[in-house]
Amino acid sequence: KGIARSFQTRQAGFSLHLFLDCLTIKGVRIFYPARLRVRGFLKAGGITDKVLFFIFSFLSLIALASSL
Repeated sequence: KGIARSFQTRQAGFSLHLFLDCLTIKGVRIFYPARLRVRGFLKAGGITDKVLFFIFSFLSLIALASSL
């Protein structure tokens, strides 16, 4: 059960990271060799980026504390 939970947590973190990278102006090339790029409207390092970082960090801490 612990290994499965660890895998799910890592998958969720990886997926969330890619999703949030898609929201940046620079975007992400999801299907790498192809030139298709998914772009958003947020500037990396901007105030919105920092607010999202603190929100998700806080939610992660709550989830971690509740699993102990």
